[in-house]
Amino acid sequence: GNVLNGLYTPDVPSTDRFVLIFVEAPHSILGIIEGHIILPLPLDRFAGDLELMKDKKVQTS
Repeated sequence: GNVLNGLYTPDVPSTDRFVLIFVEAPHSILGIIEGHIILPLPLDRFAGDLELMKDKKVQTS
């Protein structure tokens, strides 16, 4: 799959069963913070869960 403008799109013909998304973000006090999420594929089976995560922003200050 690939990430474009912060949106992950899975590779449709892939036989992978999950995707691991890892992120680093600057924080004014803690420095660089890291996080991850593991999502099962295909993502369309979890449309409701993914909708809850759309357009979520984290303040860095």
